Amino acid sequence: MSYEIFVSYSRKAPGICDEVVAVLRQDLGYHSAVFVDREDIPGGVEWLAHLRDAISEVKVLLLVATKEATEDPEFIRAEVREATERGIPIIPLEFDRDASKVLLGDGRRQYIKSPRSGDSCSDIPGLTSRLRRALTHRTHERLRERHAEATAWAARNIRHPSFWADSWRGYVNDSGPTAIIGPAGSGKTVIAAHHVQYAQHDQDLSCVLLHSDEVEEGLDRLAANLVSDNSEVLRQRLRTLAEHYGRRVLFIVDGLDQVQLAQDPKRTATVELLAFLDSAGGLIVTCRDDVWESTYAGHVATEVVTVTELDVERVVSHLPSARDNSLMRTPLFLDLAISRAARWRTIPDTDVDFFHRLFADIQDEGGGIPDSSGSRKQALLRVLALEQIRNLTYEIPLTTIANASRLGPAQLREAVNGLKRDRLLVERLSSGRVRTIRLAHDLLDCFSMADVVRRGPDRDGTARELCRRCEHECGWAVLSMLIRLGDDALRRALFDEFLRVLDEKRFGDTRMAQAWAVTYVLREQVSTVLPLVVEALRGERVASLRPDGSGGRGSELGVTLTQEAASSVASAFLALTTGDPRDSPHVVPVLERCLHRWDLKGRFIEALARYNTAEVERILVTFGTRTLETRDDLECLRYLAQGLARLEKTPELLGLLERIAADEDVDPVTRRRAYHALARLDGRAEPVRDEEEIIYGLRIDDDRGSYSDWDVVREYATYVHDQATIGRRSFSPAICRALIGSLLHEHVYVRIPAAGALGCFDDPMARDALLDQLLRDVLPTEIREASLDALKRQFDRIHDHEARQAFRFSLLYAAKTALERGSERVAADLVELATATPQWIVTPGALEATAPDGGQVHLSVDVSDGPGVSSFVQDRLAALGHIPTGPDLETKYRFAALRGGGAVEASLVPTTWSASNRFHRAVQQDPAWISHRPDGSWLLPLPFGEDVLPGVAVVHAVILTSDRQVVLAQRSDKVGYSPLHWSASFEEQLNERDFSREENPFLHAARRGFREEFGCEVEERQAIPLTTLMQIDLLNLGVVVLLLPDLTGAQIHEHWRSRAKDDWEARDVRWLPVDALLDGVGREPFTPLHCTSELRCQALARWLRRDPAGE
Repeated sequence: MSYEIFVSYSRKAPGICDEVVAVLRQDLGYHSAVFVDREDIPGGVEWLAHLRDAISEVKVLLLVATKEATEDPEFIRAEVREATERGIPIIPLEFDRDASKVLLGDGRRQYIKSPRSGDSCSDIPGLTSRLRRALTHRTHERLRERHAEATAWAARNIRHPSFWADSWRGYVNDSGPTAIIGPAGSGKTVIAAHHVQYAQHDQDLSCVLLHSDEVEEGLDRLAANLVSDNSEVLRQRLRTLAEHYGRRVLFIVDGLDQVQLAQDPKRTATVELLAFLDSAGGLIVTCRDDVWESTYAGHVATEVVTVTELDVERVVSHLPSARDNSLMRTPLFLDLAISRAARWRTIPDTDVDFFHRLFADIQDEGGGIPDSSGSRKQALLRVLALEQIRNLTYEIPLTTIANASRLGPAQLREAVNGLKRDRLLVERLSSGRVRTIRLAHDLLDCFSMADVVRRGPDRDGTARELCRRCEHECGWAVLSMLIRLGDDALRRALFDEFLRVLDEKRFGDTRMAQAWAVTYVLREQVSTVLPLVVEALRGERVASLRPDGSGGRGSELGVTLTQEAASSVASAFLALTTGDPRDSPHVVPVLERCLHRWDLKGRFIEALARYNTAEVERILVTFGTRTLETRDDLECLRYLAQGLARLEKTPELLGLLERIAADEDVDPVTRRRAYHALARLDGRAEPVRDEEEIIYGLRIDDDRGSYSDWDVVREYATYVHDQATIGRRSFSPAICRALIGSLLHEHVYVRIPAAGALGCFDDPMARDALLDQLLRDVLPTEIREASLDALKRQFDRIHDHEARQAFRFSLLYAAKTALERGSERVAADLVELATATPQWIVTPGALEATAPDGGQVHLSVDVSDGPGVSSFVQDRLAALGHIPTGPDLETKYRFAALRGGGAVEASLVPTTWSASNRFHRAVQQDPAWISHRPDGSWLLPLPFGEDVLPGVAVVHAVILTSDRQVVLAQRSDKVGYSPLHWSASFEEQLNERDFSREENPFLHAARRGFREEFGCEVEERQAIPLTTLMQIDLLNLGVVVLLLPDLTGAQIHEHWRSRAKDDWEARDVRWLPVDALLDGVGREPFTPLHCTSELRCQALARWLRRDPAGE
């Protein structure tokens, strides 16, 4: 029998084990793949040997960590040791606090927490959910399979000779996501394939080439294919693989422009997928440049690199006769030409002529019989094209081709192999393990399909029918090629159908997807369809259509045009960098007329500005002047100001820009565009942006409630960052609030500079917003880095020591919250920032709460009514309902105030065990539960802020013996806090007995705890307060007290064994030489460590530096 999961457990807790096994088998579907020793060891078999054999074959060991297991851990530790030696992942499932750390011997491994009630799990749904996230081995195995797929894909796409063998590295960013864009055939896929092939040398990297259905259907499909229930489970598993096992993932999305638009016309799901891939691993995207710029630019935080044409010398080195053939600078055509150079006397210099020659050149390889191999290849190509048209997809199952053709199996195989030898066809197993074929490049596929349509008996009807399905995978690309190949009549028929599609673009997602497909075609083929664009724009305006069929007659080429169609048709001009002056006499008058006919004028202004002529300058200046006079459409002046910057300057043009810039009724961003244009045209200085303008520019919603132009928001966020960084100016809280608001923008390229700009503000709300960014579920690498850098800059500017420590508290608290959410990378980064070169003691688990004063503090205490617990904390505690805490046996105390450095004043108020324990249990279960105040700002408890929490006053005592040893005690598994942790040396809560005499109650509590837990006495003068602290996991204040008894370590140990009243509170007592303390604590056997022990050790070391003799 083959096992996947080995369950390591204590037979003293069989009920919990049975429930865990039931979840694995029944809820998670592992069934017989779960090994449990009492069920799966046959009679007569040597037990230990069988266990070792079982462990050797599993993928993961699940450690059921209970207090019962810690009481008799020998066999469990043997199983853990066996798994560790074999490199098998171990997942601790902790039912009793810190049991996993005791059984594993360290506290570095992330564990699954699950509550228990007796011998049962009290949260089966939560246990199921957390196990589902943690069990990564199936995902790991699937990543191995996908890596093999990606490697095979790379091998198929790297041709020999490769034009990119020595230059592909310049196109891939190793430190972040990369979008490789360029025209069709420019070599984008080959460059990505080179990177995948190179990545094979990294044994810890899995390359995953996304399947088309994963890109089209989004995150849930990808998660399912990687054996995860949903995207959040997949994210957690990828994090676990990266942070615990060093396994990284590089995702490749090849041909983003080929993804069908049907299910996601606005591309929101695709953008979400790309952001997820970026945050979960590395990312390489290839995409045609026009599609990227019109659809994805600004939405995804990637480095964008454009593939350039091959230089002439490289072309000549491969094909000397092609020096003057510019088509050969495109890798696809050069590659195909090299293999045919011996047969072709001349090489066509246009893509259409090249494709015609290529498909006409399929040679008769079988002799003079009619059913020759050449004819079979031509037949196969035709059938393939027909099936691709029928399905509007590139890959077609080979069985479909066999059924649709008249070729027998041997003939079909011969034709397939012949086309593969010609480097025209590729054959592969699809993600569904189906053998498919397609041509070797999407341009070849599209030409073949378009040529079949063009030559068909009903080409116009077939072309129109393609328009009605153009939202599918290769729809728009085939239409684009059909425009290239067609004659005027076919183009007119297609354009008429394009207008129908655009008329209906508001009628649902399918129509919107079709409209985007048509827009891609118009932009890619703008030079070819320009006469039809102009003719369409001449049409008379008619009312928009309605979904129920009522309304106007719709658009008809050269006759009528709706607003919906007009704007999209005009957007074709955006594909032109500069319009051809020879077209100006035909184009400009039509665009001028459109300015006065259409409500939405922006696209027409942008189109006119592509033609830098005196006539265009006159038209735009006249139009702008009239608009300023009538005040009827001031919004269009933004497009006008941007367009005028592209033209030659004239006095009239400059005068109009000056009027726009000075008009207070024009919005601030438009006026700024006018300033930009004036600066570009005649070099005049731009005025400083005032606060009103900046806030307006940072708005994420426009006046219609839609997302504002992302590039505008990015510009203003960058401006604030740059100006503040170089010290030219400071900005008000209102600007800070506007930047925080811009972090909610959907475009990643807005959030990066906004996070960077917030690093220039010292207002707490800027810090809080950055912490919130770091705790978002989807966190692209660039935003994480920008937010961390901004926090560091904020922190570095703080000179007040108390304020710096308060900032450190926020970082550590956010780190704890991130860790609980599984964001270990963010948690580690925040801890690193908080603990870097502190003047006060700061550790991951605790930090000093008041200023140190050379090694010890002078502590005064008063008891008063004091301020009550903050009202919002009380409200949230009340909303939690019942939390079992146990009885209130004595009066406890909490901090109401804590002030000072060397002279510390503490105000305490009475409280109860249940009040403090209820709060602590809630915080431990979910640190984010109380992380924010009602106004959204982060919690800042006293003494760092004003928030009062229902904690308990406690002493964290460290014992230095007469023989200069530090006592370390392992806390019992029965204590309420940190069971089984090693403490340096013990903790004691204050109660009413500590206030019965003149002695400081904290020192009295320390001495009392020493007596009760160790059976030892220490004099009042031998109790020294060293510092105060905040314990991060409980959000609890305490005082560190050093005890200097006249006892050796051995004597204390003996008293603990023989005299201690509460000896049950410690499970073991040992000691370390003080000189070895900082190196030895936290290492075997002193793990796991109580979270304040490291701070206590550092406080002791600091005191010893002041008083080396320890007197």
